[in-house]
Amino acid sequence: DPDYPPLCFCCDETRDQGGIVIWCHNGRGMEAPVAAVLGKLDAFNMFDPFWMDPEYDLWYKLLNCGIRLPASTGTDWFVCTNNRVYVQMDGGTEFSYASWIEGMKAGRTYITNGPAVDLKVNDLPIGSTVEIGGDSAEVEAEVAFRSYYPIDAAEIVVNGSVVHREEWLSGPREGAFKYGTRFDA
Repeated sequence: DPDYPPLCFCCDETRDQGGIVIWCHNGRGMEAPVAAVLGKLDAFNMFDPFWMDPEYDLWYKLLNCGIRLPASTGTDWFVCTNNRVYVQMDGGTEFSYASWIEGMKAGRTYITNGPAVDLKVNDLPIGSTVEIGGDSAEVEAEVAFRSYYPIDAAEIVVNGSVVHREEWLSGPREGAFKYGTRFDA
């Protein structure tokens, strides 16, 4: 209780069939960190409206432990059927189911309920690892968005905390901004 029988059995069976495992709706469960540490997960489902805080909190804790799990989401809840996960394809890679799955596993994902987003950090695309050496480093984030609905704000989040927020009174449907800062080790 609450994770019995262990879902890791299902993770193993999924992998045995050549599938990928995306952990869903279990931000308060105790088995998710164990499954992540054991390498049984390929991605972590977030963006559930009723469980958002526990799932994001757990995801950030796993990332801070060095367990890199791509963000994913789904449309299986009646209250959030507009959530989507997008995968950035490698340049020159032909789109296919297999290349999409590889992009998912590589972490080139973002989740949204509307706006299309492009993010680069130090000119590296979504899913890249930004190497920070020494005692501190300059980091520049470039954000671009396009949306059917007007956008009133966009945030840059680092380790679960908002480090920068852009706001627009006019509610643009597309735009871009840059944010640079120095991180100390």
